[in-house]
Amino acid sequence: MGLVYLRLATNGRDDKDTEFHQCTAFGKTAEFIGEYLTTGRLVYLDGRLQTRAYGDPDGARRWATTIVVDRLQVLDHRRADQQ
Repeated sequence: MGLVYLRLATNGRDDKDTEFHQCTAFGKTAEFIGEYLTTGRLVYLDGRLQTRAYGDPDGARRWATTIVVDRLQVLDHRRADQQ
C-alpha cells in the first residue's frame, strides 16, 4: 500500500496570500501522486480534515491538521518539453 506526504499551495489574490497545507494520500492515489505529480502542477483534490495532537520539544501540546486525500485530479496538461 502506497503512502505519500505532500504540501499543497493555495493561492490568494496575490503572492502574500499563499497558504501551504499538509496532505496525506494512501493506496492508488498515493502511487499516482508519486509517479505523475511534480511541483507547480494544478490539481483538484477532495478529502477530509484530520487533526491530531502532539507534544513539541518543550513539552507543550500542539495541534496539526492534515488533509487526507480521497480523490485527486490533475487540471493542467504537461507540455512535451516538460516531460
